[in-house]
Amino acid sequence: MGLFQLSFGDVAISLVLMAVAIALSRLEGLGLERSLAIGTVRAFAQLTLIGFALKILFQVNSPWLLLAVLIVMLAVASYESVRRQQVTLPSLFFITGITLSLALVVSLGVVAVMIIRPDPWYNLVVLIPLSGMVLGNGLNIVSLSANRFISEIQLRRESVEVALSLAAPPRKALHPAFKNAVSGALIPSINALMTVGLVQLPGVMTGQILAGMPPVEAVKFQIVIMMMWITTGVICGVVATSLLMTRLVNARWQVRWDLL
Repeated sequence: MGLFQLSFGDVAISLVLMAVAIALSRLEGLGLERSLAIGTVRAFAQLTLIGFALKILFQVNSPWLLLAVLIVMLAVASYESVRRQQVTLPSLFFITGITLSLALVVSLGVVAVMIIRPDPWYNLVVLIPLSGMVLGNGLNIVSLSANRFISEIQLRRESVEVALSLAAPPRKALHPAFKNAVSGALIPSINALMTVGLVQLPGVMTGQILAGMPPVEAVKFQIVIMMMWITTGVICGVVATSLLMTRLVNARWQVRWDLL
C-alpha cells in the first residue's frame, strides 16, 4: 500500500465536520460556536506554519536548536496552563514548567535513550514530535488536576479546616481533594488505555498504517507511545497538584483561602 497524500483542498473539505459541530452547538444552545470557529482557524494556521517551520528545523538539526525549541514549547505550555484556569493560582506558570520538564526528562528519556535511540541523539525529527506528545498531554493533565483540586478544596473547606485545627498535617487534610483531583484528571487517559485497540485506533498507529507501515510494526510504536503518554499523565497530575498544595498552605499550616 502506498503513502496517502492530501492536497490542501482535501484538507479544506474536513471543515464540513466542523460545520456539523458548530451547527449542533447552535441548535442546542451550547454557546461553543465562537470557540469552535476561532479554534478551527487557529488550528489550520498554526499547523500549517509549524509544518513549514519543521521542514526548515529538520534540515538544521542542531542540539542547541532542539534546546531552544523545547524552551519555547515549555513556555507556551506553561502560559496556556495559567490561561485555562478559572481562578488565578499562585505560581502555576512555574509549577507547570517544572512539572512538564520533569515529565519530559523521565518519559522522553526512557523512550529516546533506551528504546528508539535516534542517531544523532539530538535528532529533531524524532525528539520534537515526541516532546510535543509529552507536553500536550502533560498540559491537559496539569490544567484538569489544578482546576479539580481547587474545586475539591472549596467543597471540603469545613472538613479541611477541622482536620488542620486538630493538628493534621496539611497533606493529610488535603489528601481527599488531592486524590480526587489527580484521579479525575486521569480518567480520559485510563479510559483510552483500557479501550485502545478495541474501541479506538490511536493517531500514531493510524498515521503509520496510512503511511504504509505494516500494522504489527505500527502497533509496537503505539504501545511505546501509550506507556509514555500514561506515565507523563501520572507524573504531571501528582507533581503539579503536590506543588500547588504547598503553595496554598502557609508555614502555620493554614490554607490560603484568599488565593482561591
